[in-house]
Amino acid sequence: MNTARVFEVPAVPYPGRAPAVEPPAGDLAATLGAARAALGDRTVWHVNSTSDGGGVAELLYAFLRRHNIAGITTRWLVADAAPEFFAITKRIYFKIYGTDRDTEPFSPQERELYARVTEEHAEGVAGFVRPGDLVVLHDPQTLGMAPHLRAAGATVVWQCHLGSLTTDVHTEQAWGFLDPWLRDPDGYVFSHPRYIPARVDPARTRVILPAIDPYSPKNRDLDAAQVRTVLDGIGLTPAPGAPDTLAAEAGREPGWIAALARVEQDVPLPPGAPVVLQVSRWDTLKDMEGVLTAFAGEMASVAGVHLVLQGPDPLAIADDPGGVEVFQRVQDQRERLPRAIRERVHLVATAGDDLEGTAFVVNALQRRASVVTQKSIREGFGLTITEGMWKHRPVVAPAVGAIPEQVIDGRTGVLVADPLDLTEFGVEVRDLLLDTERAGRLAAAGRDHCARRFLLDRQLGEYAEFFTWLCALPATADLG
Repeated sequence: MNTARVFEVPAVPYPGRAPAVEPPAGDLAATLGAARAALGDRTVWHVNSTSDGGGVAELLYAFLRRHNIAGITTRWLVADAAPEFFAITKRIYFKIYGTDRDTEPFSPQERELYARVTEEHAEGVAGFVRPGDLVVLHDPQTLGMAPHLRAAGATVVWQCHLGSLTTDVHTEQAWGFLDPWLRDPDGYVFSHPRYIPARVDPARTRVILPAIDPYSPKNRDLDAAQVRTVLDGIGLTPAPGAPDTLAAEAGREPGWIAALARVEQDVPLPPGAPVVLQVSRWDTLKDMEGVLTAFAGEMASVAGVHLVLQGPDPLAIADDPGGVEVFQRVQDQRERLPRAIRERVHLVATAGDDLEGTAFVVNALQRRASVVTQKSIREGFGLTITEGMWKHRPVVAPAVGAIPEQVIDGRTGVLVADPLDLTEFGVEVRDLLLDTERAGRLAAAGRDHCARRFLLDRQLGEYAEFFTWLCALPATADLG
């Protein structure tokens, strides 16, 4: 039975009135114009495995909007599959990061299932794509489509948002599993030069750092009253008293906010209380459990401080098996805390069927935070750090993956050397809570660093340059 299906995601996911985007100018306008001319009537297709949850989906919503505004026809397909397929790709995910509870190599049956499902996906994608179109495949869930789509006449790029700075048995198993398909794409995109596997041709590879869209619902400006409206509306803070000025901007009916999140707490977050925030999936590598342990052990000594852990409803993320188990462990861990600490811990699970609403919740939480953390054990890039920096918040994170590209220790944030050292992590956050002058300096420098390097215009230009280069490749390039 074919359980794989491919469907298109609408180009405009938000019903509200998005802030106007300033038209590109100068070098960016010229770069986008060159890509538009090189592509001609060809379409750029992005293909991934989910339309909600995670940085890739957010990136693609931004790309659809901004590239189409620039005249580069861009569309998005999602390749869905049965849980058995995503169980395999989740193993690949852990192994690419160099960690996995299962040390066994992949079985022939897993390889056969991956090959069969990605071939079925390629057949679905080929129903949308014309010969000559450019297809960008995102992450390991999609790589197996590459040879089939090239055979159908498409130019194919594989973008891997994952990676490890070191190699071990797990990374070798992951790249060995993917090896039959690694040489098929015409081009590649990675988020760090040390993420590029030796099997990939560097001449056809670009390193493009991720970025955030300052015009998106997650990163657009919210005033203090709108932040209160959102947090009151989901029940995190006391009952609302101010009018909901955001509803009209978002094209929503009164009471719309209540359905955006489920909050688990003993008492509401008090006005003015200092807040430590982590936003991430319920994933073992994001280490929400470690953040909670560090809060109880070190951060809670700061008078009145509260911890908010926010992630998507794990039942809504089809390609992330294991999220339900992690969320349950965090819930159980919170319940075991002494009452005086448990009352200062809030769990927020955002709805999976309202992307705009969820984005507003995250935006409001980040603007309410005193310190933003991303205590990943492994990390590809960590856009929640970028988001916190953009909102003038001091950030604390381990020095893993590409996080040091954003956090320059002592200048744009605080880096913790060992991602497993919960004491050091907790002490660094505690000290920032106590030293508000230092926290303010780091927040201001972080905002400037983000504005220079991690906003979408820079990323759009780098992709446009790569598209122009790809369009110049011979139609029958031998990629052997």
